[in-house]
Amino acid sequence: MSAEREGEVVVVVVWIVIGVAVAIAALLVVLEVQNMRRRRTMANLEPVDPRIGERAV
Repeated sequence: MSAEREGEVVVVVVWIVIGVAVAIAALLVVLEVQNMRRRRTMANLEPVDPRIGERAV
């Protein structure tokens, strides 16, 4: 394999690694946003008495 061809392969591999890293970062951001929404929703709910399934007074 020529030196020029090896350089092209390295560039392609670097771009693939960058793409995978960006995809993982985006996934982590989406999961964190969902987690924040879930926490906010749970904090806004009134407590429910599990014995009777109704809101605690």
